[in-house]
Amino acid sequence: MAPAAAKAAPIRLVRQPGWIGVCRARRSGGAWGDPAGQVSLGLRNDGTVLLTTRDSNVWVQEGDAWALDGGELVRLTQTGGVLAVENIGNGSVRIAANLLGAPLQYTLDKAAPAVLRRLYASSAVYWMIPTTGQSLAEGAANAAITTTPVAPGVALKLGTSNTIGSATQTLGTSLTDLREAVYETISSGAARKLVSKGLPSVRRLIYAGQAWGGKEIEEIWQGGSTGVFEKVIAQVQAAHAATKGSLIVPAVDLVEGEADGLTSDANYHEDLETLRLQYQTAIRAITGQRDPVMLLTCQTSSVSGYRDTFAQRQTFRTPFLQALAAQTSPLIKLVCPKYFMDYVDHSHIDALSERLLGEYYGKVQYRTLVEGLDWRPVQVTGIVIDNDAIVLDYHAPVGALALDTTLVSDPGNYGFQMHLAGGVNIATVTQTGDRQITLPCTGNVPSGALLSYAHYNGTYGTSGRLTGARGCVRDSDADPSTWTGLPLHNYALSFEQTLTL
Repeated sequence: MAPAAAKAAPIRLVRQPGWIGVCRARRSGGAWGDPAGQVSLGLRNDGTVLLTTRDSNVWVQEGDAWALDGGELVRLTQTGGVLAVENIGNGSVRIAANLLGAPLQYTLDKAAPAVLRRLYASSAVYWMIPTTGQSLAEGAANAAITTTPVAPGVALKLGTSNTIGSATQTLGTSLTDLREAVYETISSGAARKLVSKGLPSVRRLIYAGQAWGGKEIEEIWQGGSTGVFEKVIAQVQAAHAATKGSLIVPAVDLVEGEADGLTSDANYHEDLETLRLQYQTAIRAITGQRDPVMLLTCQTSSVSGYRDTFAQRQTFRTPFLQALAAQTSPLIKLVCPKYFMDYVDHSHIDALSERLLGEYYGKVQYRTLVEGLDWRPVQVTGIVIDNDAIVLDYHAPVGALALDTTLVSDPGNYGFQMHLAGGVNIATVTQTGDRQITLPCTGNVPSGALLSYAHYNGTYGTSGRLTGARGCVRDSDADPSTWTGLPLHNYALSFEQTLTL
């Protein structure tokens, strides 16, 4: 039975932009309602909150959804951020929650409350996920390997040539099964992974896009010198026509950053949000969707391919600004770094790695677009200096951390380095908790020292898991590759941090 002594604080729904309704609710007589026991929180299909006559005993408490089920108190979510909840029949509930930086709707089965499904305001059958960026967005440096349909009738592309338009190339306008024609792109890996994890039964995917090697972000955004942005929007218009308007674009994939690293673009994190907003505005004008457009990107991992000395690498800022963008812009998600992949030269990954990178994008697409949950890669969340030791606390998406040299060779101290420390160095690297790593040093750590991971090591002129700037920290995600069956572990982001006592 529900504990009679449970006295929850009044619940207040805070007014959000585009939403209506602010109310206080209290629990009385085993149900939640207004003082008269008549009013509860509900949702309209367009996402706005309203007041409705209560038809069930579900409620919001301390940011999560709760219910009385057969007299038992059941916590339906453990995500926080829940704004409202209502029964919708057949043992299911609908909730409004702010889990992705915007108030969105979800459904869950009370018998399996751990599984959230995001609801979209549009009932469109087709999702289009364009890709844009530089040469790694155009495709791998060597020929396509996924030349048969990835998911016939479910995963589609525009035309029969490249999946992603290269430079001035124009794609077709008819929908065909997704397969790579010239270069391997992230599209096939992403689509197959997303389909394998489980799409809503009627959903269809369209992958397309436009990219141009060696261009800075301002050259490929709206009004840029390349026309890349405008070609992507033309592709959205073509897909909208081909699907007879049954189309939404929930996200844009970006693979970019080398050119901006070479020019030391200090505002790159702000540029990423500008690009996302440009796409969101232009896409909404075509599809009429109310749902936001996310931007998924990956961390540039080829600094050693371009820059040699410590001083030179200090000017290559995009890896750190990509991480900052994901921390400050709720609708930008940083999928992964790329140092654990195979490169064919200083900056280009091979076809197998391109497909693998696509699987990582697909994994995050599923989490954010289908489940509607937040995503953060493996990254440092706290640094404590304890005299001659540095203690690093991490966020890890799945399971415990590991210092693993099986895939990524050890560049020394698993990728960690100390700089500007007056001769004090890292003595060893020790895992001291599931999500904690400790770096004992050769002396007391001085204030102003610079700690780095996977940025200042590696052989100049090379990139990748064996010789480039790299590290060996990963989580324990066992989600398998749909091609190799090997686990898609999440590797830690490269970082640098000036230490203060």
